[in-house]
Amino acid sequence: MNTGIKAAIVLAVTGLAVAAGRPAGQAADPLREQAHRLHRQMLVLDAHADLGPFLEMDSMPALITDPGMAGRGYDPSKDPGQAPVVEPWRKLFPPPPWRFTDRHADEHTYEDLPRMREGGVKAQFVAVYMDREPRPGMAVKRAFDQIDGVLSVCEKYPQHVGLATTAAEVRRIVDSGRIALLIGVEGGYMIEDDLRILRLFNRLGVRYLTLTHSFNTNWADSSGTGKPVPPIHDGLSPFGREVVAEMNRLGMIVDITHVSDKTFYDALAVTKAPVIASHSSVDGVKDHPRNLSDDMLRALARNGGVIHIDSVIKYIDPVENRNGTPLSIFIDHVVHALKVAGPDHVGIGNDYGYDAPRPIGMEDVSKFEEVTYQLLQRGVDEATIRKVWGENTLRVMTEVERVAAKLRQQAAPTTRQ
Repeated sequence: MNTGIKAAIVLAVTGLAVAAGRPAGQAADPLREQAHRLHRQMLVLDAHADLGPFLEMDSMPALITDPGMAGRGYDPSKDPGQAPVVEPWRKLFPPPPWRFTDRHADEHTYEDLPRMREGGVKAQFVAVYMDREPRPGMAVKRAFDQIDGVLSVCEKYPQHVGLATTAAEVRRIVDSGRIALLIGVEGGYMIEDDLRILRLFNRLGVRYLTLTHSFNTNWADSSGTGKPVPPIHDGLSPFGREVVAEMNRLGMIVDITHVSDKTFYDALAVTKAPVIASHSSVDGVKDHPRNLSDDMLRALARNGGVIHIDSVIKYIDPVENRNGTPLSIFIDHVVHALKVAGPDHVGIGNDYGYDAPRPIGMEDVSKFEEVTYQLLQRGVDEATIRKVWGENTLRVMTEVERVAAKLRQQAAPTTRQ
């Protein structure tokens, strides 16, 4: 065989290997090639990533620490004299400023645009989050600043991302080749006990509200994070029930991650629409206060809702202080939820953002295809994997929108603050 023909064969084999998603010279793995094809075809939606580090990628850390800087195009790399303004933020997130379109080289970064593209992400819920804010009015102000940050990113990079507020908009943005960004608010305390704030969040594009974070609000009990939090309301207070009802009317998804078991069941008793757990895992693999029991999974399925499995090691690994948690543990949670709740009621909500250890193979968003591969290894069929990676979430969004349209025809908004 002459040299030219040999070279042509080598180039052809190399091209096929790259097209199949594997390095040249690597032996064919039909299952991996199936995973690559499936992952690139389906709508991959992650239901929860903390917003703070996402804005850090866009050189906008001051949006959180100094509300007055919001929308002013602040770039600390060009104005080092402003560094003291963002110092508290940098203590939480040490990387220097980076551009949204750059691949972030720092070990603390889980998610940037190149990694999202590499991981096949088509849609991402970004969560407005902050610790408890003792100063009246500041939780709302800081939440508005973060929401403004998301809107600014969408305005600044319209060729890459678009804000989605409905299931139809998610599909339209994805079909255009862009990534759909959706907004959630992680912690009901950010409405500061005022339904008008809830309505303003909704008008700005917020599509889910996590009823509590790791502490009780004035109207709902939390599960806590490290250890259970003593209840003060026995679940939802009367005002908490009003919050759920108003969310139904507005078309906002009720998120029951972080809530106490009693709050969970109270929310299901009140809601007229499906709910989600945007970033929770299961007691059947790891017993933890913020994970869902099998009874809760079955109740969630009866409601039509979806549990989105979290990948933070301390919530999922039943072995304490393991040197390296394998990705198989995360897959165990997904498979258990599929077995108990059923294929229509499981999703993914990785909870990327803060410097929390992840399983080996899930270090950042670029690794999502490995989840698809391991699910196929466990015998999960393609149709179910499509549901888990996005279709179940869009089904919930569609139903929440339908219920809201019906409720708005029946009743006017409450005048209560």
